Amino acid sequence: WQKELIDKVRPTIRRPANIIRNPEDDKSYIYGVTDYKIESYGRTWRHVYFDPVRKEQDIASLMLKLRKCEEELASGNTFEKNRNLYETYFIVKETPKRGRKVSLNEEAVNAYIDGYSGFWIILTNAQKDASKALEHYNRRCDIEFHFDDMKNLLDCNRLNVHTEKTMKGRLFVNFITLILLNDLRGKVSAIKPRDRKYWDFKDMLNKVATYSRIHFTGTYKDLWTVPTKAQRLIFSLLKIEYHWKGKIVDFEKPIEPEEDAEQDVEET
Repeated sequence: WQKELIDKVRPTIRRPANIIRNPEDDKSYIYGVTDYKIESYGRTWRHVYFDPVRKEQDIASLMLKLRKCEEELASGNTFEKNRNLYETYFIVKETPKRGRKVSLNEEAVNAYIDGYSGFWIILTNAQKDASKALEHYNRRCDIEFHFDDMKNLLDCNRLNVHTEKTMKGRLFVNFITLILLNDLRGKVSAIKPRDRKYWDFKDMLNKVATYSRIHFTGTYKDLWTVPTKAQRLIFSLLKIEYHWKGKIVDFEKPIEPEEDAEQDVEET
């Protein structure tokens, strides 16, 4: 069904309305369309994507392999690992007068060029457009990849825990942390680089690390450290409320910088 679906959308997928840009690289893009279908197990949204850059890279990679294979066939110095390429993409003839003649199987090459390289499909049971589905898929893959890396790292290091329950708890906390970090990275990427002074999510975390709350037992009210100019900018961009001069600053109406210019040191 995958090939049938790709053949169905192939004629119209490369259209302006179907462009999906990379939020971290405005010059990078792919195409994506959504096909809706009701299956026996419920409604499904089938998102088809086409990456023209990957398509050209795959074709170029095949051409380089075929050039080498052609040289191997002509010289008679062939390798078993390339047997499938020889049989699929070349026609070899042996003649008494001219010897071996190697020619490209143009039909097979054109079939690859016009084939399914560069296409892929995401199947979901939730109503999302192609762009949102791809974003969620990439974020989930990032979380799973980093979580696997973290588990492998822990496997190679001794954990100072006394019980299996504690170890699983630590893994769970780290997993939730990865989810939050990926969510933060997505929100930061959505902000124009110039507006966030070209800081990435790691820069922002480092800059707000000193902002903290001091909690007292009894009747004393909690206190917050004085946020710096950079911290206030970050909180405003991310729409996070913060405490300033004994009041909660609404992220919809942040305090203007000139009110506290004397107390701030410019951060870069």
